[in-house]
Amino acid sequence: MNLIQSGSPMTRSQKIWLFILIFYSSIHLLRDILQDLHVQTALSTIFVKTSSNQLASTVLWSAINTYIIAIVEIFLALYCLKTNKFGKVGHATIIIAAITITCWFIYWFFL
Repeated sequence: MNLIQSGSPMTRSQKIWLFILIFYSSIHLLRDILQDLHVQTALSTIFVKTSSNQLASTVLWSAINTYIIAIVEIFLALYCLKTNKFGKVGHATIIIAAITITCWFIYWFFL
């Protein structure tokens, strides 16, 4: 028995969540790549903020962190869709997204 993905097949809302997550993470990853390559497009210039707090910029919201988060989210979502089970991996996608949104909110509005 697979301990990671046990349980019943996914619901429609879980599948919708995973597709939205894949779409968002892919767009976010593309945006980060364009920004790092200094390609100026509407996508690469939306929601860009430079914090005066260098520690926060480096630790809380650096490009490396966002690359890792986006890639992990895409792989986890694809795994859930391939196995057709939400389970612990699906719940991990929700937790990672919630932590990411919270960190972004703190970075954007308070730092």
